[in-house]
Amino acid sequence: MSKVTTSVAMAPRSVDFSLSLIGIGFFASGFCSLLYQIIWTRLAFAAFGIITPVLSVVVSVFMLGLGIGSIWGGRWAAAAARRGVSPLIFWAGAEALTAIGAVLVPALFKAGQDFLLRLHSAASAPYLLISALVMTAAMLPWCIAMGTTVPVVMAQLHRRATDQSFSLLYVANLTGALVGTLATAIALIEIFGLDGTYRIAAVINLLIAVLAAMLGYRWAQTAPDNRSRDGAPRDYGTAMPIEPLQRSGTVPRRVKVILFLTGLCCLGLEICWTRDFTIDLQTTIYAFAEILATYLVGTAIGTQLYRVATRRGQNIPLNRLLGLVFPAALLPVLLGDPRLGLSIGLPLISLLPFSMVLGAITPCLIDRHAKGDPVLAGSLYALNIAGGIIGPLIAAYILLPSLSLRWAMIVLALPLAALALLETDQEAKSVRADRLALAVGAMTLLIAVVVSRAYDDPAFYPKPVQVRRDVVASVVASGRGRDAMLTVNAIPITSKTIETQIMADLPMAIQGHAQHVLDICFGMGTTFRTLTFWGGHVTAVDLSAAVTRSFGFFYPDAARILANPDHRIVVDDGRRFLTRTHQRFDVITIDPPPPIAAAGSSLLYSVQFYAIAKRRMTPNAILQQWVPATSGPTVQSIALALHRSFPYVQAYRGYHRRFGIHFIASMRPISKLTPTDFVARLPARAAQSMLHWRKQGTTINQIATRIIDSRISFRALLPKQGADIPALSDQRPFNEYFLLRRVGLYP
Repeated sequence: MSKVTTSVAMAPRSVDFSLSLIGIGFFASGFCSLLYQIIWTRLAFAAFGIITPVLSVVVSVFMLGLGIGSIWGGRWAAAAARRGVSPLIFWAGAEALTAIGAVLVPALFKAGQDFLLRLHSAASAPYLLISALVMTAAMLPWCIAMGTTVPVVMAQLHRRATDQSFSLLYVANLTGALVGTLATAIALIEIFGLDGTYRIAAVINLLIAVLAAMLGYRWAQTAPDNRSRDGAPRDYGTAMPIEPLQRSGTVPRRVKVILFLTGLCCLGLEICWTRDFTIDLQTTIYAFAEILATYLVGTAIGTQLYRVATRRGQNIPLNRLLGLVFPAALLPVLLGDPRLGLSIGLPLISLLPFSMVLGAITPCLIDRHAKGDPVLAGSLYALNIAGGIIGPLIAAYILLPSLSLRWAMIVLALPLAALALLETDQEAKSVRADRLALAVGAMTLLIAVVVSRAYDDPAFYPKPVQVRRDVVASVVASGRGRDAMLTVNAIPITSKTIETQIMADLPMAIQGHAQHVLDICFGMGTTFRTLTFWGGHVTAVDLSAAVTRSFGFFYPDAARILANPDHRIVVDDGRRFLTRTHQRFDVITIDPPPPIAAAGSSLLYSVQFYAIAKRRMTPNAILQQWVPATSGPTVQSIALALHRSFPYVQAYRGYHRRFGIHFIASMRPISKLTPTDFVARLPARAAQSMLHWRKQGTTINQIATRIIDSRISFRALLPKQGADIPALSDQRPFNEYFLLRRVGLYP
């Protein structure tokens, strides 16, 4: 008898300790989930192309899995609890299954990539559909496992009769996700590479599984008895009474609408923020991490403020929160105005109020109406996630291709204004505060519509100007002559410069008799146009149809060039095009868009990319690779990747101010070209075009001499012996992840 009494007396302390361990476990689980999303997105880019639809599918599959898991997890755990089985056992199983997925997803992506090679370009409807199905099949089971964790653990916490179990787990998961985002982007991939990073996450998942299994066993052991005298299952882990589970029909329809629409607007706006803030944050991997981390910080703060207020007995009026969320959603439109100047801080600060308000709304509604019921909480959370699935698709496929950035964000924010108006009618208690919130919202909307501007506004560019949009980018073609500029997602990509013509003329002159040529990354079309002067079959590949459609803006003869059946433009990922085509080329030119550290750019500089290119090169073919940098570890890493891929490599400094490097690589010895040879091989139209770049009076021989004399020692660009600089590869994207090296924390 005394033994049982001791067990019961110690149960509350044991339960509190177990709650702390659950919080730690959920923190680690959130850490891993964001890590997987980052890694799997990158692997999907490598396998299926660096295109917006691939990103949208990855995000949507993650959200879909979380939604399905939220619904199923609560039902499974509730059924298990009625049989006297700890729901934490399900948590252990979900974490173990996620660890298995970490190992299988890369292999499944590779199998899907091999299967899809027989299809058409990455922009074709069949490819988009089937690749989406392949990615869904590869990721969905493990994402469902991740989604089950919240309701499963809620089923255990429901035994303590707490109504705030969702917000408790929500804030722990958010905090872990925040740390996972920053740690992955800032440190883990730079130190361990992609393979090492997701293996670390798999180990963490297995440790969480062990912890969950131990907690489930411990909680069961602290129960006085698992069954009552009549043999019926008894709730264990606490002797407190438990409220009966509610039915989903008791939740007002407006609550479901609020959860769905806030999820839709939030994730849709996140897609817009990423494109709108590109110029401020640059197109590096750290920019995306900053946006995501800022949003997670705000959400975690909002959730914690809600929990503190609830513990103090303070009631948070829902109409007040909804009154704030609409003007907060428009704040990035106001503070993202380019007339305020380039700033990293303003765009990120503008995200905090919106994310904080949403961080309070979601757990407030689910806690208030689910009251700890895991089945109902899972269903409500799934509604929020369903909105999060649809929002990015609407933003990426409907709004951004057809509207300006500013109007896309305004349209996505308008449903929040409708929610605020409807909720004011439902809870018309603080009329003065409600009217003030509505007035602030109306004023913010007026400023956003009439005053504010975004970077894709034609008014910011020299005339003439054309703006084109597609699912990949907002593209601005502007100016004439040497003032002409191509801007993609607010980043100046290229101007009319002799450098882009040299990217064609130099490898063509060295090769001497190229008949089939490939140009990867179209830009203004200068390289493609120059290649057509040499005759033969010329293919250009670019991700964005909006970019290729700007060709005629910069060159009046574009229509005539494209009328030639030997010249074609393919809208596709360049790497994937090389993988799937059976054609072999005499010259391949590659000009990855700047900056050199742009997210995903390493896929066009890596050892694996060069291996793909070699399979599509004729025996005497030349590969030309432009690098927009002159020296430093990144240049050394790229040079080492070329050195390990090709036995013969030459390097030429850029023509303009000697900036940048033209790499020339081949599997056969490269002939030594003299200025006289260069001029002799140069077609008349190419020579005439080249003279347009220089001052009047400059001769073609002078230009040729400057180009050929810019050759430098390739071996001088390689890392010194003993230097810890790897050859750039898919698994070690050295150019993209550099922060620790730059601040001196990692060699």
